[in-house]
Amino acid sequence: MTFNFRMPDRLSRSLALILLVGMVVAVYWPILSNGFLDYDDANYVINNDHVSGGLTLESVRWALTTTYFSNWHPLTWISHMLDISLFGHNPAGHHAVNLVIHIVNTIVLYGLLKRLTGAFWPSLTVASLFALHPLHVESVAWIAERKDLLSTFFFLLTIEAYLSWRKKPDHPRYFLIMLLFSCGLASKPMIVTLPFVLLLLDIWPLQRPGTGNLTVQYWQATVIEKLPLFLLSAMSALLTVTVQRSGGALNKIGRSSLTENTLNAFSSYTRYIYKMFLPLDLAVLYPFPSSPEYTFASISAILILTVSIIAVRYRKSRPWFFLGWFWYLGTLVPVIGIVHVGVQAMADRYTYIPLIGLFVALVWSISDYAAKSFVTRICSASSGAVIILTLAVLTWKQTAYWKNSYTLFQHTLSVTEDNYLAMNNYASELIQQGNVSEALKYLEESIRIKPDYGSAFYNLGIAYNILRQPREAAWAFGNAVTHAPIDGAFGHLDIQALFQFGKESAKIGHMAEAERAYREMLKIDTKWAAQLMTYIEYAQQNRR
Repeated sequence: MTFNFRMPDRLSRSLALILLVGMVVAVYWPILSNGFLDYDDANYVINNDHVSGGLTLESVRWALTTTYFSNWHPLTWISHMLDISLFGHNPAGHHAVNLVIHIVNTIVLYGLLKRLTGAFWPSLTVASLFALHPLHVESVAWIAERKDLLSTFFFLLTIEAYLSWRKKPDHPRYFLIMLLFSCGLASKPMIVTLPFVLLLLDIWPLQRPGTGNLTVQYWQATVIEKLPLFLLSAMSALLTVTVQRSGGALNKIGRSSLTENTLNAFSSYTRYIYKMFLPLDLAVLYPFPSSPEYTFASISAILILTVSIIAVRYRKSRPWFFLGWFWYLGTLVPVIGIVHVGVQAMADRYTYIPLIGLFVALVWSISDYAAKSFVTRICSASSGAVIILTLAVLTWKQTAYWKNSYTLFQHTLSVTEDNYLAMNNYASELIQQGNVSEALKYLEESIRIKPDYGSAFYNLGIAYNILRQPREAAWAFGNAVTHAPIDGAFGHLDIQALFQFGKESAKIGHMAEAERAYREMLKIDTKWAAQLMTYIEYAQQNRR
């Protein structure tokens, strides 16, 4: 379907795209002065021995085989290693690479939509919304979220390869589809829904023969040709679940039931839409609700069902709405939280691909309406320009919150409630700044909200240690050890908590506890065996 808009000449199109790229660079330029975050950046890059050594054969071997951080995404690890080889530990280079990939994704998205539909202005508008929406700041400004950018890059290239295969089906082109899709899955497994997206694209805008009635024969033909891709998705999903379960990232220890997860999933679908239209009070982490939101989730479920029925009902006359809506619903499935991973209820970074669907549904619907008269075209164009400029300003403002861990979690606490993780991380920054008394308030509140939060107990122990209160420090580190197996994303005993517990126990004369802590460390990691044996011998000699 085409719209009655005058197609600008090649020069005008090029200038418009250059203007968009310039806006993206200007809006995101502040991130080049941002630093590494203590939140994941340390584990991904600066404190990761395998990554911080740069790109080597040994580090690549590690990337291909590791399940560290409860994920298997070797291309993401390799990209970080390459950054270290190029820029060392200068965060500006790492941020610049993120920005470049985001710009490339924007250009590829524009080209893909233009190739699919032939519509210049709607394609450019969707690309502009994608490039400048504040919900996407998290994926671009957070070095550890390189996986979002890389996986989206391969996601879009896979669709491009699929279009080439549709024009000339042959084995080399299909192999390229599988290769690019595999690279995307090796960057972040969230794109397992890509075969489903290809099915939607077959309906519109490709409009393959048979899309009018969508018969059983049609589905058989379109699904069978994509079976290898579905097989790759299934393998990636199985690997991801296995890795996250073994690493402790899956929420499987009674923190929330399937019912609560389902309710939160329906609520999150609606909240993402709300934040798309009103992107304010964005946070790095939205805590999982303390109690089920039955009313809001029920309203959300009814809304989702209603819009889905409308999309199906008007599939033939408004196919872009059908595509966009189910693109949004489908691509969010892996991270919507039915199988709950982590402590967050939702996350801005999860919208990086799904919002493309809503942007397409919205922009093409407005374009269809605007094509009716000159006045509606002018009003739509003017409104679109204002909206994009407003989003650009909000995005520029949002990048400032990502300057460092202190500003990030300070902002997060100002826009969320009962955020025990943000309280703990903010307190950690306060401790590093020497403001221990203020940090104690946040740590105590974090533990009040989450009594089994081992990380908060660990930081509480650090604070008491600085205040030279060994008895309180030993108590805090003891609780950190007790709660570590169900606290962290990976389910490992915190070896640092054990070491600190042993030291503080020795200070107050509890040598038996100190010895047990050191012996437990030996079971986990023998790297410090010689040093630990010295501590054990000292504890034995001074045991009461």
